[in-house]
Amino acid sequence: MDLPSSAPTAPTASPVSSPESIHATPPTSSPAPAIPSPTKRMRRRRVFRPDEGSLYDLLYEHAGLSLFVRPICWTDLHVRLLNARFIELPPCDTPVPPPSPRGVPVSPSKCHMKPSAAATTLSRELTAMLAPGSTRSFYTNSIRTIMSTLYPGKLSRARTQFDMHIYFGGLVYRETCRVQVAWDAMPSRSGSIASFESASTRPAESFNIVPSGANVSASTGSSQQSTYTQPVLAYIGKLQIAATRKNMYRVIPGPNRAYNGPVERLQQLRSKTFVPTNPNHDPLLVGIMLAMAQRRFYGEPLPSANKWIPSRPMPTGLGEPVFHDVTVELLTNDNETSDFIVYKGTVTAELLRKFHEPTKNLGTIARETAADKVERLACDGGMRIEYTRVPVWPILGLKERLGKALGKEVVGHFDEDDIETWEEEAERNPDKLKRRRDREALAEVLNGSFEEEAPDGMPLSGKRRCLVDEESGQVGVVV
Repeated sequence: MDLPSSAPTAPTASPVSSPESIHATPPTSSPAPAIPSPTKRMRRRRVFRPDEGSLYDLLYEHAGLSLFVRPICWTDLHVRLLNARFIELPPCDTPVPPPSPRGVPVSPSKCHMKPSAAATTLSRELTAMLAPGSTRSFYTNSIRTIMSTLYPGKLSRARTQFDMHIYFGGLVYRETCRVQVAWDAMPSRSGSIASFESASTRPAESFNIVPSGANVSASTGSSQQSTYTQPVLAYIGKLQIAATRKNMYRVIPGPNRAYNGPVERLQQLRSKTFVPTNPNHDPLLVGIMLAMAQRRFYGEPLPSANKWIPSRPMPTGLGEPVFHDVTVELLTNDNETSDFIVYKGTVTAELLRKFHEPTKNLGTIARETAADKVERLACDGGMRIEYTRVPVWPILGLKERLGKALGKEVVGHFDEDDIETWEEEAERNPDKLKRRRDREALAEVLNGSFEEEAPDGMPLSGKRRCLVDEESGQVGVVV
């Protein structure tokens, strides 16, 4: 049906918008013209690929394992990756007192009938150290007394609960290894005199005041090296290692400070993963020997408020360290067999250089087959550790047995064939007693000479006068 002409028609779109449409739409601002910015050249970061066989390369290869941890958490994998090899030597069980012939009664010696103070001290401290249930602090003091009694000339300066550091990539990680006792080398006469110097008698170099014409770097380096002492022997017991692994995780109490059994059992399971398969090949011993060897080439760490944050070591003034093979010694004991165990480790310069430059491996051999690599590791390795057992009992001969295992450079000179009997000093060295009597007789003669009469028969006067010659300035005594 057609619509009439008067009917309204639908509005048609016109190119000009109506006022209503202008009022309904919000005003829009024209965008500002974009200013062309100068093109910045992106600096491409250079990626350094570590050498094959370096420490960083080993970390990348075992990325799913926790390898960068403290030595107390090291496992047998660390020992294998660091090429550390344990070699057991025959026990050092001689000399011992000769056995008596069969059928002949044993006559007790003077040491058994009347033991000296040294023999009594050794017997008491050895029994306390090897007794079951002894506390760590107790046998720490016992081992100090034992070693100072056996070798008073060399092992008398000891420090207990001694912390050592691990140096990695130019940074120092503080207090990563702790030993119960560390013995320092006995100082020379000049060193012992310098230890008693007061602030008024101390040389100028100790206050960083270098005399004119002196080498600043040499004096600073020598002072740094002298203050950073190097232990010649360290001791750590197997009981302390086991107790440290057992208690190194902190168990947070449950609600209302209740016993948190599940977390404690979980931490016990985590601690068991660090227990080595062979207790004589403990990975912690590898870390301790590495820390002892690194002390020869670095200074003390710089002061820091937080010991858990790695810092830089203090400069020694000697420039870049020149590494060489280092031999260190470690002592422990086995309570089950009543033995001392002496570890003598040789830390190679290659391993020390790897920790100094973790991305480098100067010992990399091009195109090395698997068989050649196994043969090379069997020949040298990063660390060679030899250990031997020393029976504690009998006490007679312990000084010689332990001295043979440690070496004369550590304990000093001793006669391997002459067993120490630990008799009284006067009975063992009668010539010293004779010299003492001679000195007493000489003192009596000298004292008596002042009490005798003068040759002319005049008695000596008790009052003396002092005269001074004005011309010569000499002082004379008139009696």
